[in-house]
Amino acid sequence: MYKHIAIAYDDSEGSRKALDRACSLALALRDIKLSVVHVNQESEVAAPVPDENIGVPPTISVPGLDGRVYPVDPPPVDEPSTQQFILNDAEEVMNHARELLDAKGVKADTHILEGKVADSIIDFARNENVDCIITGSSGKNAVKSLFIGSVSKSLVKNAEVDVLVVK
Repeated sequence: MYKHIAIAYDDSEGSRKALDRACSLALALRDIKLSVVHVNQESEVAAPVPDENIGVPPTISVPGLDGRVYPVDPPPVDEPSTQQFILNDAEEVMNHARELLDAKGVKADTHILEGKVADSIIDFARNENVDCIITGSSGKNAVKSLFIGSVSKSLVKNAEVDVLVVK
């Protein structure tokens, strides 16, 4: 039987069902290791930056009393970087997974991965000796999957281990 199960988790309804199924297996089988994995997706579309603006700090212009316009430096921004925002969101997703696991009395490792979702999960499974991947039938990007294919389909097609797709 399975010794190490990875659960693809993005806090969608489908991934919560997958996590619930993994908890049931863990409680029934006892000697099983669970790893909950969440992937920060690589951006698939990057907006081009005009070459003439590279390295040029943004400026703000204000009118002077003499009718002329003067450039001034923009005020500093105290917001976290985009990368930090994404990491905070991933931590929030994993915290919710931990709460669901704790409520069922199940222990699991949690991992935040980077890259393309299916590829990252498959690489994790290979590197960590996972023998089963559990995923929901649809995640947060259900509409997007109509155009580029779903993560669950890609896992079933490309993973070297069993994949359980929970409906």
